[in-house]
Amino acid sequence: MFCTDSQEEIYLEKKIKKYSPVRSQKEDQLTKNTAFQAYEKLFQNVIHDLKNPIGNILGVVYLLETDLQREEDKELLEIIKKSCNNALSILNSLLEEQKNQENLNLEKISINRLIKECLTDVTGSLALKNIGIKHQALQHELYILSDIQMLKRAFLNIITNAIKFSLPGGIIRIYSRISGNKLHISIEDKGIGIPESQQDHIFEKFTSAQRTGTNGETASGLGLYFTRESILKHHGNIWFKSVENEGSTFHVEFDLDQIGA
Repeated sequence: MFCTDSQEEIYLEKKIKKYSPVRSQKEDQLTKNTAFQAYEKLFQNVIHDLKNPIGNILGVVYLLETDLQREEDKELLEIIKKSCNNALSILNSLLEEQKNQENLNLEKISINRLIKECLTDVTGSLALKNIGIKHQALQHELYILSDIQMLKRAFLNIITNAIKFSLPGGIIRIYSRISGNKLHISIEDKGIGIPESQQDHIFEKFTSAQRTGTNGETASGLGLYFTRESILKHHGNIWFKSVENEGSTFHVEFDLDQIGA
């Protein structure tokens, strides 16, 4: 059977219509993926490029600080120092949020060791405000599979906030316990607490529930958002109870059937 030219054109047209949407969708997806990868690379490069000059400015400030005599000059340097630290905090939070989009790099680690490393990292902040730490660790070592750096940053954010919103001379308590197949960690402070009007917004990205700490510490609005996302990625859950002017307790819980090593 032979086809006429017009029949052949109709046949080819139908074939083109049948396959062109599929091809178009694949091409569109490929273009989107390529564009997203290019955006991610640009995003990371911009942040790294911004961190370097800010870090250099901060380094010069610390050098000048030792030679200045006039109180007015010292106050100006303190303003510059706080601004640089705030900018670096925001950039680091953005990098953390970007990393949070990536796949987990799972490694085996002791939960007691993870918390201990976090406490070592905040030794200076604790000393600066004369804040004590009481850590009730697990009696027996428990190993979990986690993205160590991501989970460490998540707990550091909670502990840092507890320090930030505690009054000088206060105390922070950390409790680790196992109940059934659940690992529960709570971090309790007796600081200024969270106003009830802000509590629904604490875990939002770039949350409006930002406050300065008791020593004027600044916030990026990304810390607890990153923390929550990190905990969820590890099949966990996070919540808190807080009363203004009385303090806050953050609870983190993991299913050991999901992350137990």
